[in-house]
Parts: sequence; structure tokens; C-alpha cells
Amino acid sequence: MPSDMKQPLPLPQPQSPETLQGLPEAALREALDEIAGLEGSVRAQMRPLEEQLSALAARKAPLATELRRREREKVRLARANVRKEAKEGSLVPLAEALQLGGLNPELPIGKMALYLRTGGRVNIGFAARPGLLSLTDGASVRTVATAGEAEKLLLEGWQLGTPSVPGIRTHLPGTRVEKVVPETDVLVSLEEPAG
Repeated sequence: MPSDMKQPLPLPQPQSPETLQGLPEAALREALDEIAGLEGSVRAQMRPLEEQLSALAARKAPLATELRRREREKVRLARANVRKEAKEGSLVPLAEALQLGGLNPELPIGKMALYLRTGGRVNIGFAARPGLLSLTDGASVRTVATAGEAEKLLLEGWQLGTPSVPGIRTHLPGTRVEKVVPETDVLVSLEEPAG
């Protein structure tokens, strides 16, 4: 214990309910007053520490705020860069990249660096079963795990999605937030498809 810290105050011994029932009222009031006095002494000892904690919290808050501001700025710039790359043609819709055969056929869907057109990073499939892309021929559904499998089905006329829900099921990395988006809204880089 640091030398500037006071030793804990001795606490009165606890007493059983049976013992308390046998005490006169004056003794009960005296014991209660003694505990209240000790409580006041402890609070008085805590006051300087509470003031120090408040001062530390006041110094810590601006630092944390600045770090959060910088993190938000990094995310904003990354999203703006994705939108810029999409406009310049560096990023193309996933369906288009698959149909062009621009991706390594062995590339797992779950390893692709994919982005929404708005700039946010996404993964394909259900959050609980990531990396699987659903395709439909209008009546049945197949799920594939690689770019080559998806390319083959698309060339056979299959569409991304399911008969009742067209599009690509996405989820935000590290979350269970899922959303089905139009196939034109999921972008991939042809230069560096692996994420």
C-alpha cells in the first residue's frame, strides 16, 4: 500500500440477529452512531481520491475524443477512396468481375476484398455462414464458395440471389448485421481481389 494511503479503519464486529434482539435500544443507537461516524470518516478519506479520479477523467476525455475523431476520419477517407475507385473503374461490380472471368477461379468468396458502392467493407453470405454466394436458375438455389464456381453458373444463365430474394446477401465484418443488396452494389478489385 502506498505510504500516503491511510490504513483502513477498524470495523465493528458483525452481530447476529439473535444478539441484536437482546440488546437494549440505547446500545443499538450507540452502535448505529458508531458505524455512521466511521462511514463519515471513510467518505472524508475518499474525497481527495474522488477529486483525483475526476481530474484524471477530465484529462483522459479529450484524448479519447481525439482518437475517436481520427478513427472516424480514417473510415471516412477509406470510404471516399472506395467511391473514387468505383468511379474510376478500379472497382467493378462483383457479378461483372465474375462474368468477365477477371478473378482467380480458385479464389474463395470469403477471401475477396468486397465493398458496397457507398464505400463500406462487406463480406458475402450469412454472418453465421460467411463466404457462400447464392445463385438461382429461377427455380432452385446453389451456393458456391469460389469465384470459379460462381463464374461457371453465371455463364450458364444463373442469377445472383434466390428465386424470392434477388441480389447478394452481405454482412458487415465482425457483426451479425446482414443485408441483401442489388448485385451492382457489391464491388471488387480486379487488380487485387484477395483481401
